[in-house]
Amino acid sequence: MFLFKVAVSLKESTEILTQFGTVGKIELNFDTSGHVPFVTWTMPQSTTIEHDLQVDNVVKTTEDYKSTVAGNGVFAALEIYNVNFLDAGTYTCHMDFSDTGRSSERSIQVSVIGFPSLLMENGATENETISATCCVNVSLTVEDNIMWNLNQSGSLLILKEVNTNSAEEFLKNTCSKITFEVHRRHHRQLLRCSLRKEMNVFSEVAMDVQYPASIRYAGNDILHISVHQFANVCCISEGNPRPSVELQWLSTEGDWKFLSNVTEYVYYREPFTYWTFMIHVAVRQPLQVRCFAINKIPPAATTQVLNLVAKYLASVRMLSPSTTVPEGSDIIIECQSDGFPPPDTMLVMLSNTNGTEWTHLPIKATMSNKSITTRKFELKSLAMNDSGKYQCVANNSEGYALSKTIEINGKFATVRLIKYLAGSFTKAQIISEIVNNKT
Repeated sequence: MFLFKVAVSLKESTEILTQFGTVGKIELNFDTSGHVPFVTWTMPQSTTIEHDLQVDNVVKTTEDYKSTVAGNGVFAALEIYNVNFLDAGTYTCHMDFSDTGRSSERSIQVSVIGFPSLLMENGATENETISATCCVNVSLTVEDNIMWNLNQSGSLLILKEVNTNSAEEFLKNTCSKITFEVHRRHHRQLLRCSLRKEMNVFSEVAMDVQYPASIRYAGNDILHISVHQFANVCCISEGNPRPSVELQWLSTEGDWKFLSNVTEYVYYREPFTYWTFMIHVAVRQPLQVRCFAINKIPPAATTQVLNLVAKYLASVRMLSPSTTVPEGSDIIIECQSDGFPPPDTMLVMLSNTNGTEWTHLPIKATMSNKSITTRKFELKSLAMNDSGKYQCVANNSEGYALSKTIEINGKFATVRLIKYLAGSFTKAQIISEIVNNKT
C-alpha cells in the first residue's frame, strides 16, 4: 500500500504519485473548530461518497473506494483499491458546516505510474558499445524523466540518450534509450531504470559482459619438494565465460604439453575460480610447469613458468686414488658430489684412527655439470705430517654422505749416496736431486 498524508491550507492543491495495481491512500487533516461537518468526496469520474456524521458511520466503502472520517471531521482518508490509470485525476474532499454556513475543501491531484520494462542486449564483449531501452506507462500529468543507475558502482557513463513520449486517452508511454560502453567491472552488476527513486519502483537486469581469460599463481614461482612427495600448484583464473584451465609442462623439445598425471581440485568464488593441481614428484630433474587458461574470447592466458625442483639426499664420490708422493710435492684430490639443494662439499683429513676428527682442506677449483659438481682440493708442499687418510664429505638439507677414504703418504727425499761415493754424480747433481725430490 502507498500512503500519502497531506496537510494543506484551504483551497490549496497538492499532487501525489501512486503505483499502478496497488492501494493508494489520501489522508487529510481539517480544522473543524469543534463543529460536525457534512463530508463529500468527489473522484475524477464524478463518483462521490458522502458522510453525514450526524447519522452515518465513520467508514463507508464501495467496490473501488473506502472513505474514513474520524474526530468529527478533523481527519479524512480515502483509499483507492487496485489503482489504474482511470483513477488519475483530481480528488476533492469538501466539508460543509451547515450550522455555521462555513465550508472547507482540499483538492489532491493523483498521478499513476506503471511498472517499468527494461530491454538490453546482453552477452557483449568488454569495450563494446551496446544499448538499453526502458519504458513505463504513466498518467498524462507525469513529467518525470527515466533515471539509470547500476546497483554497485552507481552512475553509468552514458554516451547517448534518446527520450520519447507517446500519449493515449488516459496515459502516455515514456521511453528512454541509452547507449554506453561495457567493461568487465559491469559484469554481474544490475542495470536499473526508475522514474522516482523514493517510490522504489524500478526494473533491472543483470549485465553479462564477456572478457578474456586471465590467470595467476596463488603463491611463489618456485617450489622445492622432496622426491616422492606431492607438490600443490595453485592458480586463480577469471574470465567470462568461465575459462577452462590445465597444467602444462615444458618438454625437452621445448613444447608445452598437457600434464595429465595430476589430481585436480576446483573451487568457485565469483568472479574467480581456484585451481589446485597435485603433482607426484618422482624424478630428480627439475620440472617446468605453467597454468594455461582459455575461453571463447581471445587471447588465452598463461602464468609464468613455475620450477618444480625435487630435493634429494647428497651423495659424494672420491675420484682420486691412494698414492705415495715425495715430501714437498703438490697434490690434487678430487671429490664429486650430487644432490639438491646443492650440497656443501669438503675434503677432510681424518685426524685419528677412529676418523672422528676432521681437518678441512681448502678448495682449489669447482666444476659443475647439471646437478653433479666436481671440486679439486690442493695440498701444497706436502709435509710428512700431511700423510694420512682423506675423505670427501657432502651435506645438504636432506642429509649428508661420506666417500671412501684414500691414503696419502709422503716419503723423505733420498740421495743416491752410493753413486756419489762411487763418483757417479757430482755434488751439484746431488743437490739438484734433493731440490727436485728425485730418488
